[in-house]
Amino acid sequence: MARHYNAGNRQAEGQNVVFNITNQITVEGATNAEQGNVIGANIARQIEAVVVESISSRGAVFRAIRGVS
Repeated sequence: MARHYNAGNRQAEGQNVVFNITNQITVEGATNAEQGNVIGANIARQIEAVVVESISSRGAVFRAIRGVS
């Protein structure tokens, strides 16, 4: 079982927007710590891909960032 905690903040700085995301991924039931780290890293890559795609396609993340400015 994997649990995911996501937190973040955003702020407008001039014409740029800073968007910070912090992920904490806890993997339970892995055979060993190395396997848990691999599973956690895979989940993190998937989260990153979703965020990047959402920004690129002007999806929900893009609209949230734009809402700051």
